[in-house]
Amino acid sequence: MEKEPFESQNSIENPAETETKESFIQEIGRLNAENGQLKTENNQLKTDKERLAEENKRLNKLATKDLLTGVDNRHGFLEKINGIIDKTWPPEPERRDPEQKHEPGAVLIIDIDDFKKINDTYGHAAGDEVLRQIAEELQKITRGNNDIVARWGGEEFVIFFQDTDAEKVIEKFYDEETGQAQKIFYAAVGEEKSPLLITLSGGVTDIIEGKNIEEIIDMADKLLYRAKEEGKNRIYRTEKMNNN
Repeated sequence: MEKEPFESQNSIENPAETETKESFIQEIGRLNAENGQLKTENNQLKTDKERLAEENKRLNKLATKDLLTGVDNRHGFLEKINGIIDKTWPPEPERRDPEQKHEPGAVLIIDIDDFKKINDTYGHAAGDEVLRQIAEELQKITRGNNDIVARWGGEEFVIFFQDTDAEKVIEKFYDEETGQAQKIFYAAVGEEKSPLLITLSGGVTDIIEGKNIEEIIDMADKLLYRAKEEGKNRIYRTEKMNNN
């Protein structure tokens, strides 16, 4: 009679061990699924963060730009000019060249003459078009990224001319025929785009060490109103006001 093969006790599966293995496998599966979900959520958060950064960038640009003319608004102007002045003026002693005249810049504030009359005569749409065209013309007489053109409010514009002085700014508006600091613009308005003569009044002052930008703009603004009072279509600088 043949003996039955000996069966080792170790080869017999223990129900408890089998259940533990299955639970372990299930746990691994669950963890892998959670890990995949976390990766998906992390990628979504990254995408949302990038989208939010782009939106913040867009909103910040809107907050510093004049929507009608496309130039900087008051906030954008002050943000830029304060950054420039803080970095460049006054120059550090080791950067000063005794043989070179250091000109921190000049601020010009101008106002479109009789702008209310333009609105009343041609309508507000024409007035908006005048503002847009004047903004374009002002950008043409500036030097790209070196200067800043901004709409200060209403029909007023402000320009920061870097590395120059008030006298040289006046020259940009100098009319040889009249011998005065004035400039005539033509804006095309109405359906027929008829040319409309536009004149400006303004005040310009140098950047002065020890005075903040608000004080400097206030000085230029007073010169602007003096120009208005004395006949419009002219630009005065600080010396003109001090002599009167």
